[in-house]
Amino acid sequence: MKKLLVPVICALVGCAAGVAMPAITAQSYGAPAPAAQRWENYCAFEETADHVGYLRRDQHQAEYNQALQQLGAQGWEIVGTIGAGNTPCFRRPLQ
Repeated sequence: MKKLLVPVICALVGCAAGVAMPAITAQSYGAPAPAAQRWENYCAFEETADHVGYLRRDQHQAEYNQALQQLGAQGWEIVGTIGAGNTPCFRRPLQ
């Protein structure tokens, strides 16, 4: 009787865990919120490539800033830089 009791209890516990598992999994992974904001990303390599190595010169600073202002006028928001810290990266709401 003892030899039969242990496997039966193990089988019952295993079945109970198997039945409960889909409910646990379904609760832990939800779909993304429908109102989540989606973003478009862009790094201005081409617009700033001629000025990156020369930003200490007034002419290059002015042209670099003008390129950034033009992108800002198009709705881009600067979020950081990459590389040596001179190539700006932007985002804007996905249209």
